[in-house]
Amino acid sequence: MRSVVCAFNKSAAKKYKDIGFVRTKLGFARRCNEVLQVFSCVPKHAGSKCTIRFDILPLSIGISEIGEGLYDLFVLDPEYLKWADGWKYNPLSLSSVNACVEQMIQAIDNFLIPLFQKCNSCKTALSELLAIEELFDTRRREALSLHNQSDCALPWHERSLFDHKKYYMALKANDRDYALSFLTMYIRFYRVKLKEFASSTNTRQPPIVIERYHSMLEKYTEHNQRLLANDSEYFEAHLAENEAQSLCVIEKLFKKD
Repeated sequence: MRSVVCAFNKSAAKKYKDIGFVRTKLGFARRCNEVLQVFSCVPKHAGSKCTIRFDILPLSIGISEIGEGLYDLFVLDPEYLKWADGWKYNPLSLSSVNACVEQMIQAIDNFLIPLFQKCNSCKTALSELLAIEELFDTRRREALSLHNQSDCALPWHERSLFDHKKYYMALKANDRDYALSFLTMYIRFYRVKLKEFASSTNTRQPPIVIERYHSMLEKYTEHNQRLLANDSEYFEAHLAENEAQSLCVIEKLFKKD
């Protein structure tokens, strides 16, 4: 019996090759101008459910590897609640596996491909991802309400800032306000953590962790200062170096395919 992932990969490879998608280690990817669009089939719950994960990565972040994706596709479906946390299937039934694959392919056609078509630059991708994250948060709260559970999460826009890819989208798109919001949040975060590490015996960390936090604090403090000073040359060089790294990874991927 073929696994649902194998069945999905075979169908997706045939269907989406003509629109530029190639196989990666975990799924599929397509370059579209300044961004890399990815999706993959991911099994869940010991082989009784699966989901499609997707993501949009800016070349300006310096891609070193391509993962399975951050976002679950089924949440984009207005009827997402009936899917619980993925598409169900019986791994012992070929017809059930095939039906599940058909449902996932249909969801990609209905929701993911139109989204990818909109996200053809860092500016449009940033806007669309923020809209998706707000939608996901609305639906998360709907699910909590349905089960009479309280919401203890931070506001979605605060949680959204903990995402380096959107920062690099903002830099490439010259969205100074979003980039400064990201930097302000992370500078505060690293300062608070380093203070905790220094003052509490309950939060002792290995030297390598403390060194990494110091390094990231210095990096983002410098970024903040240069952004406030409108040092465009610095960021152009930084993004160009990252893009060269991303293109190297992408070229190897497409050559292999």
